Amino acid sequence: MKTMNKLFNPILADVEYYFGFLFDKGYRISQVDIPFLATRRWTVLFESSECVIKIFEDQGTIFLVFAPLKQRIDDRIGLEVMIYYISQGQKYIGEFEGNHRDWKKQLERLAKFLVEYLEQITPYFEINKFQQSYSEFLAAQKEYEKLFMKKRFSGLS
Repeated sequence: MKTMNKLFNPILADVEYYFGFLFDKGYRISQVDIPFLATRRWTVLFESSECVIKIFEDQGTIFLVFAPLKQRIDDRIGLEVMIYYISQGQKYIGEFEGNHRDWKKQLERLAKFLVEYLEQITPYFEINKFQQSYSEFLAAQKEYEKLFMKKRFSGLS
């Protein structure tokens, strides 16, 4: 589903460009919250028959999270944490190190990871599987956050 006039909404045009492969996988855009001509604090939800993928910007950083279709969007797990989880802690994706004003580079980076891991991640978001694995996701998220903080502040005394 193509939504707004992309001429007036470059963020949506870029999201559709970098994540257009999701349309071929049965996803549709179910919600768009982009203030007119804004480049801060926006949200785009992709929805399939099994899960929701939320792409959003907060304070200059773009995030991608997953949630089961029939669950609260607050019960979500980030792409980086899911990659860490499915790799059993072997693959750590750190924070974006480029210019945070370049949302295209951030979208491109997230799309690259999503293309690589989408098929491995989405089965965990079928509602029964998600409920069974939720405590494991939370444990992986805590491990990931500790590693994130350690790497982020390792140069500080």
